[in-house]
Amino acid sequence: MPVIRVAWAAKPSAARLPLVWLCVWFQAVAWGDVLVVALGQMRLLDALGVAALAGVLAQAIATALTYVAPLLRGTTKADRDRIMVRFERGGVARTAAYNLGVLAVTAAAAGGTALASAGARLAMAGWALVALVAAGQIAMGLWPAAHGDAD
Repeated sequence: MPVIRVAWAAKPSAARLPLVWLCVWFQAVAWGDVLVVALGQMRLLDALGVAALAGVLAQAIATALTYVAPLLRGTTKADRDRIMVRFERGGVARTAAYNLGVLAVTAAAAGGTALASAGARLAMAGWALVALVAAGQIAMGLWPAAHGDAD
């Protein structure tokens, strides 16, 4: 897919991997919607909605904020660099955890009542991952660019 290739080829940064994954989710949701409508499986629209909101929209907003947070929070170039390093540190693990959470919630929504209590546990675990990563991103963006940050 050209969009994913372009995102992957972008300059390495804290925003690159989430951008790649939101492109993957966007294409999965678009093709999933085509299949759901073509096959008449309207019960799966909830799962597609979860994937669109958490996998695409929320991740796009978080990625944009990851990009602009250093510019908004850092008063000097050194402060901005410290904030960028903060976002880059652990970025692969955070992106993996977030997208695993989205996948779990989407699978639970797709399974519906057929999964019974296992689906509820899967959804809770997925939302917990999504919330933890989101809270961490917010904290990193709002934390002052102290001169004591490790470079």
